[in-house]
Amino acid sequence: DPVAPALNSQPPASCVVAGQQTYVNAFDGYCFIYPSRFELKTAPTEQPQLYGPALDANLDPIRASMILEVEVAVQDAQLDAIVDGYLKQFEAMDVPAIVRTPTALGGEPAEMLEVVPGREGSRDVFALHDGTLYHFMFMPSVRDFAQAKNDVEELYDAVLRSFSFTSKKPRPIATPEVSASPRDPGVSGVARWGAQPIPSAIVELRTGDWRVNPNAV
Repeated sequence: DPVAPALNSQPPASCVVAGQQTYVNAFDGYCFIYPSRFELKTAPTEQPQLYGPALDANLDPIRASMILEVEVAVQDAQLDAIVDGYLKQFEAMDVPAIVRTPTALGGEPAEMLEVVPGREGSRDVFALHDGTLYHFMFMPSVRDFAQAKNDVEELYDAVLRSFSFTSKKPRPIATPEVSASPRDPGVSGVARWGAQPIPSAIVELRTGDWRVNPNAV
């Protein structure tokens, strides 16, 4: 099985702040802080999800949230090309223009997109570090949900300002062992973490409109 990278006994100073919660992912090699009133959950991919307190009295209330996706990038991938490709899925949609803004994550270049279409809209941040893509989604849209603005901004500032890389990730594989046939639909192959096969890996196939289509997976 893949072995988690070694992590210093004490996280970087940016990830330890009085009155804030610290999140450390030793396997993927990063940490950040978040407001104490936010609830931490873990996705099936073992990545963090944060949820703020309810902001209305509905059964499915509006609340500030953050989801992080981490994946090994295609070999020699470039951040601008990744973001270009991500934006293409929205070209045919009748939605307001998505603003693209340079920013930084853990001292490295990143790009922020706002507002990304979805159920409530989101502010997305992409960063590429050591062959790995980090994709943050902060929800809901502060443009369309004024009641969530303070919580979303506080969460965004806490996570982005404190985020630190703590170890190096495995390099991406050169040639993915995956194949598919249009005549005999199906996908087969080996899911790997760096060069190591991953037993019982979770694999999702998504259509390009997965953010707005509940049946996309």
